[in-house]
Amino acid sequence: MSEIMKAERVLETNLCNLFAILMSLCDSQTNNQVESSTEYEELEMSLDYMGLLAVIKKLIYTRGTNN
Repeated sequence: MSEIMKAERVLETNLCNLFAILMSLCDSQTNNQVESSTEYEELEMSLDYMGLLAVIKKLIYTRGTNN
């Protein structure tokens, strides 16, 4: 059981690091837009890096407009 708990902690740490790395790769304007999006808080709480990438992609391709 302790191995499972240890694996879960490692996974959560890795997801947290991945989330932080993805945010650090964005410029400050994109960072601000991502953090002000409606789904950011939920993405951060669940460490949903795929959702974060989707938000970043949407912002990049629409250039921050609401299209």
